[in-house]
Amino acid sequence: MIITLSLLFAYFVSRNSLDYCVNHEIENNTCSKCVDNYILDKDGYCDHKLDLHYSFDSTITNPKCADGYKFNFADNTCIMGVEICRKFYINNNNPDASSFHYYCDSCYNDFTVMKKTQKCFDCSRENKGCLEADENCAKCSECNVGFYLEQGKCVQLPNCETYFNSTSCKHCIHGYYPDNGTCVRGGMDNCLIYISQSECDTCGTEYLSLEGECHHMPYCEYLNDKKEECEKCKDGYGKLMTDCEKCMENCELCGSNQTMCEQCKIGYWYNSGKCSKCITNCDKCSKDDTCDKCSMGSSYMEGTTNKCDTNRVEHCMIGKPNDVNVCQECESNYFLSVDKNKCISCEKNLCSNLDSSACKMCSNNCETVDSDESKCASKSACKSTNNGKCLGCIEGFFLTADFRCEGCSKECEGMCYNNASSCIVEKEEGCAEADVNHVCITCKVGYVFDDKKCVDASKDRVCQVYDSDKKCTVCQVRDPNNTDNDKFVYPVWNNTCELDKDDSINSNNGESFIIVTTLLALYLLL
Repeated sequence: MIITLSLLFAYFVSRNSLDYCVNHEIENNTCSKCVDNYILDKDGYCDHKLDLHYSFDSTITNPKCADGYKFNFADNTCIMGVEICRKFYINNNNPDASSFHYYCDSCYNDFTVMKKTQKCFDCSRENKGCLEADENCAKCSECNVGFYLEQGKCVQLPNCETYFNSTSCKHCIHGYYPDNGTCVRGGMDNCLIYISQSECDTCGTEYLSLEGECHHMPYCEYLNDKKEECEKCKDGYGKLMTDCEKCMENCELCGSNQTMCEQCKIGYWYNSGKCSKCITNCDKCSKDDTCDKCSMGSSYMEGTTNKCDTNRVEHCMIGKPNDVNVCQECESNYFLSVDKNKCISCEKNLCSNLDSSACKMCSNNCETVDSDESKCASKSACKSTNNGKCLGCIEGFFLTADFRCEGCSKECEGMCYNNASSCIVEKEEGCAEADVNHVCITCKVGYVFDDKKCVDASKDRVCQVYDSDKKCTVCQVRDPNNTDNDKFVYPVWNNTCELDKDDSINSNNGESFIIVTTLLALYLLL
């Protein structure tokens, strides 16, 4: 007990209420405003927003809680729970205001915003599709996409996205086309968005719509205005008739003609209709025995201007021509020694020229530390200052209590706070809500669940189209030119897409099913 109390006492004694406080916001030894990424708590201390369970991209005007936490409107804090408010707004647009009253502008999970309280409620049972209501779920004032408003209720026509009126659909969801006011499932292979029953506007992955039909064109970036042929091929591919084919070997860009290379890859040059390799350690050349530009970390050999050798100075970015033992410029966060034969890390806190323990030169990538002139630190790490003190650091660095930027550990992959090993964990792309274990439970608009992850609805996945009930209606269709059977997919069965690895196996499975069923019937009869 005594040890615990001692530790608590030591913590509060060591904690300075002015740590991470903006200089000009200190009055009577009390802080009123914190530096970037820190929040003033109720005790007057500046705490990092991650320690208060905010997400790293949270701001004063748009607060966001970390995974597994939700915003508490009562005291403007993050508490355990699942966030249902998608977007906040405040009663005061002044970011320097000492206090705010937050409201919810839109909700997740198709919850409804109540105008009177500006909070989110689940109206899915009483009034499905309601985005905004006056006082209760019974009287809706705004409906979600795919619904229309009729006497306070949100009404839906199956698979309809926008309406002409209460009985007629104007635009259907992907995979369906309008027919006499209703939406009918399309039957064209690989078509996602229909113009009519027989004309496709947008096709699935690796397919493009040519004259209303889907054609397999995996290497075409986009078609011409008339949609008659490919206008631009993807990098590494060039035009051949109306489609695209791979450029010649080691060609980076062949553009308008697949047989002619416009730009060879780095380290190659165009020679008699093909891309030939430059000499070793050379990035750019015009002949096979000369070099116009040496590779990074290399320089011309002594006494020559056409041969390159690897620079022998570690962490050297630009070497001295004709001398591989001398460096002209070091990599980022390294500074050059006086004799130019070493690149020294800024984080090692060494000086390139010491004179009476004072650092006279930290060179191009570093600067002296205010508190100790014999030390060097990365000068580019601080992104904002006030009265000579750093208020915020760039990505890959964290702000110390004495207002310096220090590097994150390798384990944090350039994202940390408070110390080098406190890593910032981000939600996966497309995830709107995640639990405390960083497992996504709700996807953002435009993303769908696929194998327990949120994937872009427009990108490659097994299911190409979902209906209004979020069931799969269109799977990837077999490519007859693809010999990799693992990628073949059955048509929709029970709202799922199944891999068809071998037709013969499926055939045998079908025969086995018939045999087992027959034997079972005989057994029951006996």
